[in-house]
Amino acid sequence: LEPSPQNIAFSILFGLGIHSLIPFSLELFFIPISYFTIYIFIFFLTIFLLYTSKLNLKEIFTLFKNRIRFPNHFILLLIPLFILVGLSIWRAFYFPPFAVDITSGAEAVSMYTLKEKTLINTVFDVYQNGNTLKPAFLTSLQVIYKLAGFPFGQIWLSQIVICFLVILAAEMKKTINSIIVIFLLILFLAIPEMYAYTYSLLYDYPNLIYFTSFLIYLNRFIQTQNKHNLYLSSIWLGFATYIRPETILLGVMLATVSILLFI
Repeated sequence: LEPSPQNIAFSILFGLGIHSLIPFSLELFFIPISYFTIYIFIFFLTIFLLYTSKLNLKEIFTLFKNRIRFPNHFILLLIPLFILVGLSIWRAFYFPPFAVDITSGAEAVSMYTLKEKTLINTVFDVYQNGNTLKPAFLTSLQVIYKLAGFPFGQIWLSQIVICFLVILAAEMKKTINSIIVIFLLILFLAIPEMYAYTYSLLYDYPNLIYFTSFLIYLNRFIQTQNKHNLYLSSIWLGFATYIRPETILLGVMLATVSILLFI
């Protein structure tokens, strides 16, 4: 893949998905979850991926030659977009998680994981509900970011929001005029409930992003019949299902549609 902004954004999303499996995997093998085990695992995983990758740093630097280009007079139109994104990043960084689904679930479990070095901690002894039993995607990322020194841990949410906007811009710019792309991005970001999800730590927005990535690569596979796009679309659907298990139902329905198209 060429190091375009869209592919870099997809890579960041892919990396976050892989990292969310690390604390969960350590728990499965009864390895204590600590700063040492988490970041040693991340270090060797990164070295392994860099070693096996065919992409070198020189090719990555060509990103600046392949950036998404907008005419200079469109810069003013980007200001509202930058303001909305900037406010979202600040709120994600400054405010702690406040949704009850998180404070009584992933946030509580991750806080006690740091103290007890296990995802199966005393939170389950004193309080059990559907929130504590939800998938470990958010909990694992919360653990990693808390160990990195972010007390609230949800700044990673801003990363996937920005990546998603880059992906949407690149996809729309293939068929739509640049000024309409900017306008549609502002409209999308300014949807009240959707905008709240960009700084409120919940399962819904990450699920939306990974499921949309699945749709993009499934569409590419249907158009090109390139098996690599099929593999990637399957991985994106796997991450989306990891975040919200019921997503597999939508994936099965869409897979059926793609089979009918081939027939």
